[in-house]
Amino acid sequence: MKIFVAGLSYKTAPVELREKLAVHASRLHCHGCRLKIGANLSEVVLLSTCNRVEIYGVTPKVNGNVHNIFQHLSASLDTDISPYIYIKEGSQAVHHLFSVAGGMDSMVIGETEITGQVKQAYQTAQQAKLTGRVLNRVFQTALQTAKEIRTQTQIGRAYCLHQIFRGRPIVKHRRRRGGRIQSFDDGSEIRLRVAPPMRQGAH
Repeated sequence: MKIFVAGLSYKTAPVELREKLAVHASRLHCHGCRLKIGANLSEVVLLSTCNRVEIYGVTPKVNGNVHNIFQHLSASLDTDISPYIYIKEGSQAVHHLFSVAGGMDSMVIGETEITGQVKQAYQTAQQAKLTGRVLNRVFQTALQTAKEIRTQTQIGRAYCLHQIFRGRPIVKHRRRRGGRIQSFDDGSEIRLRVAPPMRQGAH
């Protein structure tokens, strides 16, 4: 069995396309079942937010059919979305999930809402019996790791500053090594730094 993720996000697809494929939280169960049966998946979790639509699945063999998996989400879709889709397999898929759950792949690095959305998507799939040994272990570990990152590092600091200063006109935006500086119309500045990676073995 091999784990994979097939998706599109704000990095790869325009908002109009993401909106067409978006699935309301109340419909995750239904669409998840459709994906599992239609795409012949052993396990599946469907994650849908305003910035991404991703299908995490487990299958005996990842093949070209994965490119057509989004057809099961929207039968009326008349656009070729293959140029916008990314597919990751094995350890790359797991790494991607960890990055998404921890807010590292978000538009605003460190934002916390995505962790709750990943948790909701996973719990919905689990309650519908769409997950098994592989996705249960991977998602539970990813969510626990995201929690530890937020409590043991300052990864959410940039997001908190973004929330505090949101709506204030930015008159200057310049990059500096290790981060960037934003200047506001009242003369104040904030420095947004990229949190350094955790040292191996750090607790």
